[in-house]
Amino acid sequence: MPSIADRAANVALYAFESAQLASDTFQVLRFEGTEGISEPFKFKLQLISEDPDIEFSKVVNE
Repeated sequence: MPSIADRAANVALYAFESAQLASDTFQVLRFEGTEGISEPFKFKLQLISEDPDIEFSKVVNE
């Protein structure tokens, strides 16, 4: 298995998919996750896309 240092810079390590949009609509720029005892986990995602016409109602709360 290649190390992270051996990976090409243009190869994504993570993917984001929505049932409402094509699988290549977004790229993951960064993400952060937290968890705690007796608390639900939470993830914050920062996504980028080359498509300026995305209908956010198709993505938000999915």
